[in-house]
Amino acid sequence: MEEIDIQPNKASWVLGNGRVADVSKEGENSDGSAFSHGMFVKKWIRFRTKNFFPGKEEVELARFMERRAKQILAENPDLKSDDEERCEEDQTNPFEGDLAYVQAAEEQGWIRVKPLPKPVLDNSVFFETFSPDLKPEVAKVVEAVKASGLDVTMLHRGAIENRGFWVQRSIE
Repeated sequence: MEEIDIQPNKASWVLGNGRVADVSKEGENSDGSAFSHGMFVKKWIRFRTKNFFPGKEEVELARFMERRAKQILAENPDLKSDDEERCEEDQTNPFEGDLAYVQAAEEQGWIRVKPLPKPVLDNSVFFETFSPDLKPEVAKVVEAVKASGLDVTMLHRGAIENRGFWVQRSIE
């Protein structure tokens, strides 16, 4: 079995096909000064719908996730300003709507591997997804992480409902 690159306090995504993506590399903003899970999802969608057309199923998934994120933003306009960093008024905020895109990805079975701002334990990995029913390839990754000896905390209900957990952990 190939090595799973999930580590404590490292931002990653486990995609529906089981691929582990390093958010710090694949979710950077245009100047490389910051990264986020939401930017990764937006780039993933944009690449599949505008630059590269893989199989029909993957393009449809990307379009569905984009529509779902926009629906979430329309239903929850407060998420547009829920970004950690605001840019100058004359610039577009690269983090705009990130939480909606994260939620849309998690609803499709992706798992966000979220580092804590203040690490609690060096051996802890925090997974967040929408449903406890994991896709088979994703479940294999989770089991491999557990088998490696890391302590896994799995959060369900998705990014929007779990944001209180992350805020509370930031304060502790």
